[in-house]
Amino acid sequence: RRSAELRDAIFARVERFSSPELSEPLKLDVMEVRERLAKLNSADELSNFSALTVAPLEKRCREYEQLRREHGAEFDWLTARYHALCGELGRNPEAVTLERGAVQRLETLSAELEAEIQHAEEQAYINRCIDEVMEEMGYRLIGNRSVVMRSELYSFSEGTAVNVTYSSGGSITMELGAADVRSRLPGEDEAKRLTEDMRSFCGSFKEFGRRLLEKGVEAEHLSLLPPEPEYAQVIDISGYEMTGESARDFTAAAPKEMSADE
Repeated sequence: RRSAELRDAIFARVERFSSPELSEPLKLDVMEVRERLAKLNSADELSNFSALTVAPLEKRCREYEQLRREHGAEFDWLTARYHALCGELGRNPEAVTLERGAVQRLETLSAELEAEIQHAEEQAYINRCIDEVMEEMGYRLIGNRSVVMRSELYSFSEGTAVNVTYSSGGSITMELGAADVRSRLPGEDEAKRLTEDMRSFCGSFKEFGRRLLEKGVEAEHLSLLPPEPEYAQVIDISGYEMTGESARDFTAAAPKEMSADE
């Protein structure tokens, strides 16, 4: 009889601190306590269980209720905001439960995602401005690819293209080269022609920077290889997604000659 009364008293105690507002982990702990409690028979087992298991769980539940009263509304709002940001980036949100430091954790996670979104929006705006300026100056977008870094390919002259590469750090590199559907080095005469094209493009590069500035984009992270024969190159465009004409159609107009490695 004493064991039954003690068990009932402990059950009543558990009922008093259990609540629908508890976190899911705490609800599971309460459920487990009820199941284990129902299997105990002796008064000594029940007393030990009450002191060693029920009492610590009650403390955790009371602390959670206090946190819910003090920070519940803020926690719920920050959780919704964090999940929305994760959805915008296509990420799986980290599981954050209401506990000491949870509000600060959510603020940190959200700030990191917002900075990432802002950086992506800035990069998208810069990309759009570069596309517009290149089109204005007569350089037609003919292809792009995204492997480690995003690159866009613009026509310069017959069989020659300007490759614009965007790094994750925000720097932009512009390279002029002959276009081919295979990886090779330019031949000697081809390198000389490319060097002249590079010198010609240098003047356009300054105008390019000026027009970008008019759109609010500073060209401080924009770089161009110097117009020297050692920087002459052949751009392998076989891995680019071409817009309109195919890679072979574009390179068909290029002057044909043996490369330096043949």
